Amino acid sequence: MALGLLNPGAGDATAVQNRLSRLERQLPAREVWLSSWELLGGAIFTRAKANQWKVVGPVILLVPLSLGFAFRRRREVLLSLAAMC
Repeated sequence: MALGLLNPGAGDATAVQNRLSRLERQLPAREVWLSSWELLGGAIFTRAKANQWKVVGPVILLVPLSLGFAFRRRREVLLSLAAMC
């Protein structure tokens, strides 16, 4: 096992991200793994975007339901929903 530092060089953030992503795809063929905060952020964003509707869908259903249990009147639930928008 070996550890090392990699300096991607100067440039805008998009160019650096593209260079790191390209390098990350090439290295596993040689049994070398690359990790960085920049790559971690991109990976988390991609995964969160893919799972977004698995979270948003139930929230869209549960918020009006819980407001209905809290207020019990349709008018107050609609007013609460309007205040959130």
